[in-house]
Amino acid sequence: MKLKMLNKGWYKSWVLPYIDTYGKSLEAVSVREGRARFRIGTIDTPLLEMTSLRDLYVCPLCLNRVVYRHQEYLDLLHKFELEFDFNVDHYPPEAIGGKDKILVCEVCNNKFGTTIDAAAKKFLEARFFFAGVNNSYIHMKIDAPWHKKPISGLTYWRDGVITTELRRGFNPPTIEPGPGPLQVQYSGKYPHDKIFRKALLRSAYLKCFAAWGYDFASSSIGKRLIAVFKDELEYPTESYGVFFTTSESYDNGIFQFENGGEIYFVVYFKIGIEEIPHYENVFVIIPSNTERSWEGLKYLTRDNKQTTLKGQLVPVKETVADGHFHRYRRDTKDR
Repeated sequence: MKLKMLNKGWYKSWVLPYIDTYGKSLEAVSVREGRARFRIGTIDTPLLEMTSLRDLYVCPLCLNRVVYRHQEYLDLLHKFELEFDFNVDHYPPEAIGGKDKILVCEVCNNKFGTTIDAAAKKFLEARFFFAGVNNSYIHMKIDAPWHKKPISGLTYWRDGVITTELRRGFNPPTIEPGPGPLQVQYSGKYPHDKIFRKALLRSAYLKCFAAWGYDFASSSIGKRLIAVFKDELEYPTESYGVFFTTSESYDNGIFQFENGGEIYFVVYFKIGIEEIPHYENVFVIIPSNTERSWEGLKYLTRDNKQTTLKGQLVPVKETVADGHFHRYRRDTKDR
């Protein structure tokens, strides 16, 4: 048994509320699909024969690792190596202003973790800097082998390379002139574009799971998105359905719209960097549970820089917390 799971205060404040809410969703989906056919990850027949799936919470990012309610399940979980530690994860990443939280297994949390957070923040640093946002900054490396004196501030020299921070509204550091032009290594392109977009798609997935539970996560689209996060499947477009917007009309939340006879969902976030400070709005497009909707992403988001959402955006209010366990797949034919 992992040490964190023995922390009764953490278990009571985080684990039990998730089991209370999403265990009902898990059971509802298993009833609809038929318990004999219902499989999530390594959960096999002996575990499914427990009295109620309401006593489980399954990690939404892998649909594999579980946490339980009652002590009497410990022996069974241990036998099938299904006991895992769980952590609280932020979405979007905390480094870019994410404040929403959800419970995921430690393995999935560590796979994404701080490396992705740092990459997402670096992407926004570059975006804000080249957009001229006051107090924004980037880090640059400059070849200057002749310069061997210490430089004050956020600049240092090592092995002929100067690493410095350039910040809007502040004077750049003074560098001694050399025999030739300075060679700046920063390319000026936004770094980690793909990682940033995948991080926002993952955040939108978690937002949808928080609203719809296992009706969404166990759907064909939910499982495809999980495969995208694991690099087992290519997303239909390079944009990953992620777009910046200047619209202030929508709060953080999920909205529904129709395009070409298919239903799509839009997840809005406000992201930014607190120390600048500067924030911008983004939205992520999530398809409904049909093959046409998934393929339609190629045409709906063909331009990685912008897309036009036609039709009215309708807020999605029905959630698992309110007892709506089939909201995501309710309006689609491919269940």
